[in-house]
Amino acid sequence: MPKRFEREHPSPCAAGLTRRGLFRWTLGALAANAFVRRVAADTADGVSPVMAGLSAYMADARNRALPQNVQEEAKHHSLDTVAARVSGSQ
Repeated sequence: MPKRFEREHPSPCAAGLTRRGLFRWTLGALAANAFVRRVAADTADGVSPVMAGLSAYMADARNRALPQNVQEEAKHHSLDTVAARVSGSQ
């Protein structure tokens, strides 16, 4: 091959692509595809069991009262935030 052709069109090995690298990349892509298909098969209805449980817990949270100590701490944190804003604005 003429030298000019080699400069304009380097071989794949010169660009860093080898058979081993291509094989590794292909295996990685196949493994990722298999993983995605497995996850998609597990969540055929679109919602995983973990997400369904979390959603049910969050939806039911509005029907439960907060403990008294949590309410007091929330009030203190809110007042502390307002105080920090006022003191920082001067």
